[in-house]
Amino acid sequence: MLSILLSLLSFFGYIGFLAFKDSQRDQRLALVLSEINKKQMLGISIKQRFVNAVQEDSSTMSKYVIRCEHVEVVLNEYEQMLIEMSKLEQDIADNLGSGEKWQKVRKMTDVYKRIFDIDVENAKLVRKEVELAKELRGLSLINQQELYKTKIMSIKESETQLVGQEKQMMRDAIATGVQVPEEWKKLATD
Repeated sequence: MLSILLSLLSFFGYIGFLAFKDSQRDQRLALVLSEINKKQMLGISIKQRFVNAVQEDSSTMSKYVIRCEHVEVVLNEYEQMLIEMSKLEQDIADNLGSGEKWQKVRKMTDVYKRIFDIDVENAKLVRKEVELAKELRGLSLINQQELYKTKIMSIKESETQLVGQEKQMMRDAIATGVQVPEEWKKLATD
């Protein structure tokens, strides 16, 4: 998400954002984009740790439980970052103009918002998965497998569907000429 918002920063520079710095709205937008730029490295690190934790080996039930413990620690940070980025994203939306010169920017921010919403929804699903995985610890292997099959697998399937939706949105954005980060181009073709 942070790399996406950083792309907004470069895009605003591209369209001559600084030429409009005299208005209050544009000054506020510049401050928000500056704040996003400051958080970029931390956010990228948190997102990468989250993805790595989710992808940890979970080939056995005990490895899966341990994986979920690791995921929860990183998920706490990731959710906090998503909350902070949501506030900044709202600031951007509140400060964009509505005239023709902002049309391309608004189209791009709308796409980014939909992608961000999927990230938030995915984090909620991972939180549910982690909470259910805590229940596995005290169960027999047969009961663990039953809980995994009846509840956790459907959550994991929903997570996979969200990833597919996100990739499709990226492909659609690219196809319609929306300026997107290079990472999107790679992810959209995976």
